[in-house]
Amino acid sequence: MTAVLSVGNVSVLEGNAGAQRAAVVVSLSEPHGSRVTVDYRTINGTATAGRDYNAVSGKLTFAKGETSKTIQIPVIGDRVPEVDKTFSVKLSDAKHAKIANRTGVITILDDEPRISISDVSTKEGNSSTTPFTFTVSLSAAYDQPVTVNYATANGSASAGLDYTAASGPLVFAPGQTSQAIAVGVNGNRLTGPGKTFQVSLSTPNSYAVISKGVGIGTIIDDEPRISISDAYNYGATSFTFAVSLSAAYDQDVTVNFATADGAAIGGVDYVATSGTLTFAPGETTKTIAVDVLDQTSMWDKYFSVQLSGVSTNALIANESAYGYGDGYWYYDPGYYYDPGYYYSDPGSYYDSYYAY
Repeated sequence: MTAVLSVGNVSVLEGNAGAQRAAVVVSLSEPHGSRVTVDYRTINGTATAGRDYNAVSGKLTFAKGETSKTIQIPVIGDRVPEVDKTFSVKLSDAKHAKIANRTGVITILDDEPRISISDVSTKEGNSSTTPFTFTVSLSAAYDQPVTVNYATANGSASAGLDYTAASGPLVFAPGQTSQAIAVGVNGNRLTGPGKTFQVSLSTPNSYAVISKGVGIGTIIDDEPRISISDAYNYGATSFTFAVSLSAAYDQDVTVNFATADGAAIGGVDYVATSGTLTFAPGETTKTIAVDVLDQTSMWDKYFSVQLSGVSTNALIANESAYGYGDGYWYYDPGYYYDPGYYYSDPGSYYDSYYAY
């Protein structure tokens, strides 16, 4: 059986000065009884000989029993940020062996630092200031100081009103890979949508690159939202509507409510109701009870409860909910009735007639 030769791939950090060595291994599949030789030479790819690496060529000789040889290729270090580059080593003219894989790829990994900044999303708070801490990172430790300049910029949030403008330099000492920027966000009890601002990076260092240069700060409004849920009545004497706060609050939250007619009429089918709900600090759920005047007349009818007049420290997420009378199925032992069709059949099911 004929021995075969193959050359491997390798990756190497370029370094910042001098020359690193790319060790390319050429292997023989099995020991051979006589000397095996093979020629090699480097070939440019995206990397260029004389600028990124030093070209080499020559002949490898495998003595009897040897199965591995190494080609050492100098890679030229620099402090120029650039993309990774490649070149290759090609085998040819083998003696006493065949070449199975004749091309090995060498990848020169650029090791200049890449700088990035995180995004931050945090609740604003109700008073004082909340720090929004942005993390600025280097892709890898460097052997020289790396300077990064930063500055905030308005988005939908305004400096002086929603947050405190900030700017300055950050200096990464040799070996350091992480720094923090703290931006103070002003807390308040005003309701509204979330807002954003930016922290932008730049660097005066020619050997550093910004890979993600803008961090987005999202100010989440944390005043509570009020919502009300639909209610269903299956022959009971009242409807119960649940009203909820999105989160517990440290002050009273108030909201007004009032019923409104639909197919069901206040004073005929149900008791028209209005009033004010007060959520005490820490409370998140309240209920509204609406009494039914005629249980049978509520079949396939509905009315609504409307929310309004919320206190300034909260928002209404959904302002109305419906109370639905039982029109899907009315149960009497042994029978299922459909009040829309006025038809019954023991043990059978029929779809309901909808009056709304």
